[in-house]
Amino acid sequence: MNKNSKFCICIDIESYTKIKDKIGDDIWKALKVYQDFIEQYINWFNGESLYSKEQKNVILFKDPFQALRFANSIQVGLFELAWPQSLINIEEGCEDGSYRGFRVKIGIDSSENSIQVSEEISKICNPGQTLVSRDFFHFVESRLSEDSVFEEKGFVYILEEKEKTFLIQVLPKVLSQRRFDRLNLDERSKTNIKARSQDFFGRNDEMKLLKDLLDQNTRLINVFGPGGTGKTSLAKEFAIRNLKKFQANDGVWFIDLSNCKDMDSILSLLKKIFSISNLNLNSEEDCFETLAAHFSQLDDVLLIFDNVEQVSEEIAKLILGVFLPLKNIFMILTSRDLIKVKEEKVLNLSPLDPSDAFDLFVDRATKINSRDFKDGDFDTVKKIVKKVDFSPLAIELAASRVNLLSLKSILRRLQESFKILASKRQDLPDRQKTLFATINWSWELLGDDERKMFAAMAIFNSDSSLELVEKCLDSHFDFMAIEILQSLREKSLICVDVHEGNFETVKIYESVKEFIEERFESTFSSSQKMDLKKSFIGYYLKFKERDKVQKIFRGSKFKLKREQFFYDSGNLMKAFQHACDLGNDLELKSISTILLETFFSLGSLKQLEKAFDLAISKNNLSEPSKALINELYGIVSIRFNPSQKTKSRLCFSLSFYEGNDDFEGQVRVLSSLGDFNMEFHKHENAEESYLKALSVIKKKGFGYENKGVILANLANINFNDGDFDQAHERYVEAMGLFEDLDNFTGIGFCCTYLGFIAFYRDDFENAKSYYLEALKMYQETKETFRIASVCISLGELFLKLKKIKDAESYLVQAVEISNTIDIAWIKGRANCFYADLCLAKNDIPNVEKYLEKAKLIFQESKDDFGLAKMLCHQSESEYQIGNKASSKKSFLKAKSISEKLNINEFTELGMKIKKLGDYFS
Repeated sequence: MNKNSKFCICIDIESYTKIKDKIGDDIWKALKVYQDFIEQYINWFNGESLYSKEQKNVILFKDPFQALRFANSIQVGLFELAWPQSLINIEEGCEDGSYRGFRVKIGIDSSENSIQVSEEISKICNPGQTLVSRDFFHFVESRLSEDSVFEEKGFVYILEEKEKTFLIQVLPKVLSQRRFDRLNLDERSKTNIKARSQDFFGRNDEMKLLKDLLDQNTRLINVFGPGGTGKTSLAKEFAIRNLKKFQANDGVWFIDLSNCKDMDSILSLLKKIFSISNLNLNSEEDCFETLAAHFSQLDDVLLIFDNVEQVSEEIAKLILGVFLPLKNIFMILTSRDLIKVKEEKVLNLSPLDPSDAFDLFVDRATKINSRDFKDGDFDTVKKIVKKVDFSPLAIELAASRVNLLSLKSILRRLQESFKILASKRQDLPDRQKTLFATINWSWELLGDDERKMFAAMAIFNSDSSLELVEKCLDSHFDFMAIEILQSLREKSLICVDVHEGNFETVKIYESVKEFIEERFESTFSSSQKMDLKKSFIGYYLKFKERDKVQKIFRGSKFKLKREQFFYDSGNLMKAFQHACDLGNDLELKSISTILLETFFSLGSLKQLEKAFDLAISKNNLSEPSKALINELYGIVSIRFNPSQKTKSRLCFSLSFYEGNDDFEGQVRVLSSLGDFNMEFHKHENAEESYLKALSVIKKKGFGYENKGVILANLANINFNDGDFDQAHERYVEAMGLFEDLDNFTGIGFCCTYLGFIAFYRDDFENAKSYYLEALKMYQETKETFRIASVCISLGELFLKLKKIKDAESYLVQAVEISNTIDIAWIKGRANCFYADLCLAKNDIPNVEKYLEKAKLIFQESKDDFGLAKMLCHQSESEYQIGNKASSKKSFLKAKSISEKLNINEFTELGMKIKKLGDYFS
């Protein structure tokens, strides 16, 4: 015994408040008798009064035996005191052979928290009873005389830390006939779950689902998800919120399996938690029988098995052998793995809702650093929680850095690596002190084949279609990829879902992606890495024919495959980069064509131009591949950033195709050169290129699938020159060719321009029909920038018809889409017409706001033609609100640009300038 040990006694008067109310002023006489008595015995047994209140005394002793003698003496001596008669005559102080005067409850403990523990124990006591902790009892057990009797009374979990405390009743032998009620341990001994130390955020839907499942008598629920998603926190919080319900029966118990490696360690843990002394650990069969016998005697009980994944087979065996046959046992598992028992109901735990993730970060960061968050910080916090995939553990680890780093520094470092996510908190298990440790915990539980495939998935994007992953890995490994993928899913390392386009997808969280990228480097040799990349590229080789690719993107029959390419756009870009590194012509041709159509449809031209420009700079490309990539660069930059560089690269490709009798290539490039000249309003040069392309088709019989596009572009020239009849005829002819090819993009293009013609002829009903048909086509092909373009036209039409609500619905769509794409002329036009909408609603501040946005867009893209159009919109709005001087100034600027560009008066811009000119003539 440590000579500095302190042994604490807490004495509490039973029903003191009731007694005080019943006997009035006599209470002070009774207290005087009682306190004098207590002080006398404290002195006799060398105690130290720590504090004394009306009904409670806390006393410290250096000698444990003296403490026990004091307690026994108090329980006996209370009979001999001269109590006021008024106290003896009431029920609380009755004289019935057992009690006389005050009845006290005494708790004794010897731990570091002996004061709090002894007080908690005294609350549990019956009147006239002394309970001591087992730790204290060990000090006095060998010195107990025959004058004392003792009896084990079970255990209780006390204090916030939920320390398990065994209780022993000790009484002087003269009082051994006393009979006490069963200890009221229902709220104390029926759970070992500690009260939470920090606020809990979100998960209301999951809480409700857990409650509903248990209400439906679901007896085995697996809260399943990757490391760091908050499975343990959810299970504990659910128990805390529903504690009273469970304690009405036989409670809820938390069983942490993180240190268990086999069945023996699990059984030892159960023996300790439930104090099953007769559990024979030498025989698994005997253990199962003993456990079944123990739990069968209980009322309904909820068991929470935490960290099941490392002993999932053993837990499955235990559940089947012991717990499922017992109808009173309900179980919640938290696991990164499924235990594959048919009764198992799985609750897939996803990352936090973005708003809850935001609140969690702010809460934890504020507790670490009591700084105030400013408005400018909120966007950074949103980016941080999104970057870590809304993972609760990752959010807490990121928030732990606020004492050292600014929010922007945390975000910047996360964009470089997730290794910043680490904590020195002592209350966290080692597996949760860094994000990589959490992931590595799952990695260590994988088999060899699972590790190989998981590491190989580093070649893919974080989000991929299941078909792409499966086909690529099937061609590389001997085992069936789908089997391993299913196993990885069941171990919560990947997420598999169904996309709205009705194909399965695979998601790897960003932090996990960084982890497996490191494992990829250490798992495979250089040649194996190269083979994996070839398998990746090989998936796209079946789409090598350009006309086949165009049918996928522009027709109605391949909607599912088109959706899949859109979803796999990030993988396409990776495959293209791999193909450039390898320099194989066939591979490059296949992937680059799909890449062009995919990113073009998505409106991501800036990224596409950059990729093609980088590829051209590589020295390992063959001449055919250089010609192809130069051609594709030209197609993209015409729509995004046309320049002399665009023209020179197209001419390079044309020269190669002419020198190698590639007539299809010649038709494509001649058509693109026509488009280039149209961008600079050189209609004669454009027409010359288009007619040359048609001549090649007619003479050589190649490139027929491009004839519709060329005719439509020739019709554009007629349209811009004001020859609406010729334009109409060519659009109709082109549309017939597109219909034969099931080319929805071409049909939509022709319908859009036929709508323009009808609009300028004031045939608004036909204009509406054509626009809606075009919109229908583009919605089928999911070409977002074309959808935005038609929405602008519909908005303009309904503004003309003064149908403001209809105009607003389409222009809102146009602005929203334009914010997601890289095409300046659509962004600018959307803002211009939205400004017109604001003018119609007399919302002048927003008129100025959206026109200014359009102006900046056209200036940054160096689009003088677009800038002139914006100035026309500005002039019109200024004129309508009465600012005629400014209106005229804007008009003159637009007119000057128009003359410089040699704009025909029959074009859209030409007609706008003519209309404005009439205002000032």
